[in-house]
Amino acid sequence: MTGKHFSADMKSGLFFLVVGAFAVWRGLDYDMGTASRMGPGYFPVVLGGILALLGVVIFGRSLVASDDAEPQEKFEAKSLFLITLAVVGFAVALMKFGLAVAVLLLVFVASAASDSFSLKRVAVLTVVLLAMCVAIFIYGLNLFIPLWPDLPSWI
Repeated sequence: MTGKHFSADMKSGLFFLVVGAFAVWRGLDYDMGTASRMGPGYFPVVLGGILALLGVVIFGRSLVASDDAEPQEKFEAKSLFLITLAVVGFAVALMKFGLAVAVLLLVFVASAASDSFSLKRVAVLTVVLLAMCVAIFIYGLNLFIPLWPDLPSWI
C-alpha cells in the first residue's frame, strides 16, 4: 500500500467488516435465543459476525500482499446486467412456467454473461441444477413448486 492507494481487497475487506458489524449491531436488538432454539436475532448476529470476521481476514491479507498484485479488471456492465436479469427472470418465471423452464432461463441467461458461452455446458448445467432443485425443494422439503408449466393457465 503506497500513499492513498487502496487495493480492491482492502476496499472489499472494509466493506464486509462494516456490513457485518452493522448486521451484528442491528441483530442485537432482537432476542438471540440459543443454538437449539434460535431467536430472531440469532441469524443476523451469527452471519454478521462471520461476514465481519471475513472482512478482517481479507483486509489483513491486503496489508501483507505485495504492491505488484494483479491489475484490477474493468467493470463488466453487460455481465452484471445479465446475471441480474437471470435471477429476476427466474423469480418471475418460477410459479408461472414451472421449475424446469425457470432453471433453463436462469442458466441460459447467466451463461450468456460469460466469454466462454457453450450450449453443451448450458444443457449439462441445466440438467444437473434442475435435478438438484427437484431433489431438494420438491422431494426433500415438500415445497409446492410446479415442475412444468400448467398449459391452460398461460395460453
